[in-house]
Amino acid sequence: MAEWLKASARKADVSKQYRRFKSYPIRQCGGIMKTTEHGRRAAEKSNRKKSKFLGMSISTAKSKLVRLLLFSFAEELGRNTCYRCKQTIETSEDFTIDHKEPWLHNDLDLFWDLENIAFSHHGCNSSAARRPTKITRPNGTSWCSRCQSLLDKEEFSKNCGDPHGLSWICKKCTRNYRRSRK
Repeated sequence: MAEWLKASARKADVSKQYRRFKSYPIRQCGGIMKTTEHGRRAAEKSNRKKSKFLGMSISTAKSKLVRLLLFSFAEELGRNTCYRCKQTIETSEDFTIDHKEPWLHNDLDLFWDLENIAFSHHGCNSSAARRPTKITRPNGTSWCSRCQSLLDKEEFSKNCGDPHGLSWICKKCTRNYRRSRK
């Protein structure tokens, strides 16, 4: 009789465990978690084999393949002309995606906007990226690069070494920075 009670108690414990995990996503179950870990290790091993065979990391190889395909499609469609210098892009190594209007510090939607995408030579794209975008500001104001806001010139310390004669960071941000460093 006692053996029967022990066996039924074990069955009850197992069914409680099953009910407890039944409402959770499968990946949180004990056995499945090991399978996921095993799958991750198997994928890493597979990627190491592929990288060794390719002579470069698998992600680098995939990026090169995507660039080669994109360049091939651009050539077929006659869109392999540089947006910046208007000359033909000859090789896939010199082929880059360019944003017509800079998106950084401007608008995140410009990054994803397909109308803002063009193709350029690597050198043309790099030199365009190095050119600073001039922030137009009303007279008597300056831009704080720390708090990213347009403030009155009185809010800035003088800096003779800078072209516009003012610090790049407002007095308030400078004070907060110095306090945080103490």
